[in-house]
Amino acid sequence: MRLEFDYWGGETLTFPVEGSYADPTAHVDAEVEHGWNHSLGEIVTTLAAEGLRIEFLDEKRELHWPAPFLVELPNGHYGFPDDQVGTLPLMYSLRARKD
Repeated sequence: MRLEFDYWGGETLTFPVEGSYADPTAHVDAEVEHGWNHSLGEIVTTLAAEGLRIEFLDEKRELHWPAPFLVELPNGHYGFPDDQVGTLPLMYSLRARKD
């Protein structure tokens, strides 16, 4: 695996639309999609600055859907191959509450 975009980025990322993450064959009425990288620190700091209390932050090693660089695991989820040296979180769950 090789990182294609800078984690610390900030520039707008533009890609041709090819279905959706949930269904790569789905018809989507758009030619391009835009996205932006936001570091975990940026997200948590923004929530805290708005007065939200972080109740949990859980990083995930697996996805429930396929991605080109992942392999299907025995439990039916998708993760890095066993021979991958080192891994990164694939997604996270965060819950915050305003007191």
